[in-house]
Amino acid sequence: MLTLKKPRPRSAQAPRTVSVTNLKLHTGRLVRSVARGRTLTVTHRRRALARLIPVEVPAGRPAANDPLFRLADFAEPMGVLTNEQIDQAIYGL
Repeated sequence: MLTLKKPRPRSAQAPRTVSVTNLKLHTGRLVRSVARGRTLTVTHRRRALARLIPVEVPAGRPAANDPLFRLADFAEPMGVLTNEQIDQAIYGL
């Protein structure tokens, strides 16, 4: 009877080693692997040269100094506006 091993959770996976040649040949697949949370060590002649790690995306609220997400803090209450009034305020029509 064939038994299959359960896959290890991603956090428990050891960093994978990949040669520069294989990185050139399989760039797309390897970058997608990194985007899914895998860490890759790039080697040349069995010597580690670089490590590719996934970018950590901050969860939750944007940075406090992000002006686009703080517009409501600077807005003045004006009540309900029609589309024409909004166009007038923005474009001066």
